[in-house]
Amino acid sequence: MEFISKTSKATDPYRIVEELSFGSSDSYDLGFLFVSELNKLTIQEIALLLRKRIQVRHLLGCSSCGVIGTENEIERRPASVLILARFPGVKMIPFSMRQTQLEALKTTEDWCNFFDIYPNENPIFIVLPYPFAFDMNRFLDCMNKGYPHCSVMGGMASGGFEPGENILILDQEQLEEGLVGVVLTGDI
Repeated sequence: MEFISKTSKATDPYRIVEELSFGSSDSYDLGFLFVSELNKLTIQEIALLLRKRIQVRHLLGCSSCGVIGTENEIERRPASVLILARFPGVKMIPFSMRQTQLEALKTTEDWCNFFDIYPNENPIFIVLPYPFAFDMNRFLDCMNKGYPHCSVMGGMASGGFEPGENILILDQEQLEEGLVGVVLTGDI
């Protein structure tokens, strides 16, 4: 496994992408993008430009009220962080889930069918939910029942004070509700 992290304090999307992608000419399996104090349209543009500039199989991200890079933490100011990872031998399944989908998943079998992963595969779930519009307590309760002893980790989109002000990113998709994530199994 290999990880790299880049931070930018720029506000122009092109400058942000230049700083975040500098020296990242190889391909990566997974990327995480966190952008603070910029509007949704700018964040969407950054994500699209990054996908054109860097070869990354899956990109997850969200708006945030602050970011933490390898050398500093930046709060209440514009900043962006990109974390890139290589996971040889690891199976990755990106997913998104809306509140209505969460409510429809009633049994362990429903959950296993949704993710196409079973508890005996020892999956690790990395999730980024949207506040105001997703019942994270219910999600975690169901995960504890359906995938006991499996790790669930992540963060929550932030920076907005009401519904519609945050954004989630999953590959080329941008969402204003629900949850985005990736399931990892294999040689972790």
